[in-house]
Amino acid sequence: MKNQIVSNPELAAEAKAIVALAFRNGPIEDVHAGKPCPTCSRDASYSRISDAEMKLIMKDAVDQVYSLLWMKQNKPIAFAASLELGRRYATAWDDPVLKLPPIFRWLKAMYESKRLGKNRVTVCPFLPEVPQ
Repeated sequence: MKNQIVSNPELAAEAKAIVALAFRNGPIEDVHAGKPCPTCSRDASYSRISDAEMKLIMKDAVDQVYSLLWMKQNKPIAFAASLELGRRYATAWDDPVLKLPPIFRWLKAMYESKRLGKNRVTVCPFLPEVPQ
């Protein structure tokens, strides 16, 4: 089928390595290493990460991903070596599942709603077809 997404094991391994490098040894480890809260640990209605911790975690992850993408573009040998290290952390992780970001679903819906007005249902030509 046109634009159908095909599983890509190399891309999956790269994604897991980037996440391992961007998150695993960053500030999230400090949050994860603490003792579980006996009151709120199983209740999802309680926040277990403060706003300041979340900001630090996300800032560090963005910095790490930016650095990796810069390295991929400017220092491909160093990038490959970094990925190899990240892959070591992620060997037992589940493979990723392709999910379209919400903006893509919105764009696709907008495109299809305009096509429906012309009594034609079609797939948005610039977005891949993936399960919802």
